This record gives sequence, structure tokens and C-alpha cells, in this order.
Amino acid sequence: MKTRLFTFLAVCLSAVAGYAQELPYTFSVTQQAYLTFSDGTSLNQGMVWDDPDWEVPIGFDFQYMNQTFSNMYFGGIDGYGGELIFGDINGATFQGIMPYFQDFIDGGYFEDTASDSPISYKLTGSPGSRVLWLQWANAAFYNDEPPHPMRMNLQMRLFEGTNNIEFHYGPNQNLDNSVIQDYSGIVIGMAKNLDFNEFTAENIWAFTGDPQDPTVVTYNTADDFFGGVHLNDTPAPNTVYRFSTGPASVSDQSTESAKVYPTVLMNNLNVVLPGNEKAMMRITDNAGRIVVEQQIQPGYQSIDSSVWSAGHYIVSIMHGEQLQTVRVVKY
Repeated sequence: MKTRLFTFLAVCLSAVAGYAQELPYTFSVTQQAYLTFSDGTSLNQGMVWDDPDWEVPIGFDFQYMNQTFSNMYFGGIDGYGGELIFGDINGATFQGIMPYFQDFIDGGYFEDTASDSPISYKLTGSPGSRVLWLQWANAAFYNDEPPHPMRMNLQMRLFEGTNNIEFHYGPNQNLDNSVIQDYSGIVIGMAKNLDFNEFTAENIWAFTGDPQDPTVVTYNTADDFFGGVHLNDTPAPNTVYRFSTGPASVSDQSTESAKVYPTVLMNNLNVVLPGNEKAMMRITDNAGRIVVEQQIQPGYQSIDSSVWSAGHYIVSIMHGEQLQTVRVVKY
């Protein structure tokens, strides 16, 4: 049965008075190739799910809304599956985050079949600059009729050291906003100091308008938030919402790019990774099929391309917080 805890909160929070604050991040929208992973830790362990209530270990100390956390939880706000809370699930005050506040469900839930909507996480990088990846793959929607043709892929990434946050939006199928949304638009945002005992909230931030050029709106009552006008569509595939604790794109500009050559291939593709940190590399063909996916070491390495079919390929390298893409062709 669906629980609507946050709907209950909306009534309780309507009397709250407070001072609206600006979003405490530098926000930017970028376009990056969507990189999935298949070697993470599964949260649903192959089971179908609805209203998940799992704990997600972050793997490092992460600062969010002026507090330090080592874990996150599903199910603390509305149980929708597209939002989480930081901190103790048994506590009274929560810090909420909503990469996609729509009512997700496993695609096999109503059909009582095996899960086809895995949710998993993984930790990459070296201590001091690690990244937590949380991934929703092929998620279906509760409001969609079986066999649930509407599907969504997305990730949230948390960055150690900088405390930056990214929402990555991947491929989707057959989305109909009039079906999947419970509010006036697609809800994406953050919440600060939701108090389930006093039924108060300090601030709620959400986006409105064009998802490729959104406007941040600040609310300090849940009535205003739920009655607000949100995004008019789902962010397009390969869109990244970045929340930076410093000036936008500083980390991108300060990270030296890897060298990828030649761009016209015969037998080998060469990669030179600068610095001392490892990186993740994925190579896909023109149809989006994964040809190579592996961790690469600092320095020089050669990738055997002799068995690849003729055609165009995209080399994607995630190095720190920088995603670099290079197009090559094999004759």
C-alpha cells in the first residue's frame, strides 16, 4: 500500500513561518554522456520493490546542509523512491534531497515477476577524492498502467572533499508527464531541516520552467511547495544538474584532460591519464553498445582496437569530477 507521509506533512507545515534562504550551492546545468555501471552493490538484491526503505552507506564523511553524514535513507520523505534523506532514519529532523521526486516502482512489481529495475551504488576513486554513485536503472512508475512502458534512468553522485552533488539524467522511454507526476510538474530539489516532531521546515528548494534552463524557487512552507509550479518536463538524457560548494566548473577547469590518440584507429587506442588518480573509462559504439568499460591507471595505457568493427566510437573518461569525451573512428 502506498504511504503518503509527505502529503501529511504538507498539511502540518502550512502554518510554518520562516525566512526563505537562497539555495546554498552554485547551480549549473551541463551535458555529459550518461555512464552506467554494472559492478555496484545492489540495494534490492533482485527483489521487486515499491516504497523502498533502504540505507545507503556513503563511504566517507559528506557535508550537506551544514551537517556531516555517513549514510542516506530511502523512504524518509514520501517513500516515492526518487528522493532520500540524510541522517538517522529514527531521528526527528531530516535533510532531504530529491533528484526525481516522482513515484517510482519496480517494473516487475505488479506482474509479480523478477525485478527489472535495479537500484545500486558504488564507490570510486581514492581516499580524499572518492565519489559515491547511486543508480536507478530502468525504473517504472506507480501511476503507469502495466506493463509499465514508461521507464527512467538516473544517478546521483556525491563527491568527497568538495561536497559537491550531481544529478545525472539518462535515457527514458515513453514518459507522459500527465501520468507520472502527482504535482504541478516534475519535482526536483532539496529540503533543509524537515522536523517530523514539530512539523516544520526551514527551506525547500525546487526548480521550475524549462528543465534545460531551470529557475530555482525557494519555499518555506510545504503548502507553497506542493502548490508550486515545477519543471515542465523531465531533464533530457545526458543532462547533469550540478550543485557546487564553490564557483561553477572550477573543478572541471582545474583538472587536466587525458590524452586520447589516435582519433583514426588501426590496431590500438592510446590513453595517457595525468595526475595520480585512477579514472573510469567507457567506450561505446555508434549504437550505444559498450565495447570497453574498465578502470585505468595514471600514465600510459594501450587498448587493443584491432577486433573492433569499422565505425565511430565515443571514449568517455570520468577523472575526478571531470567527464571527458573523445570521438574516434575505426576503419
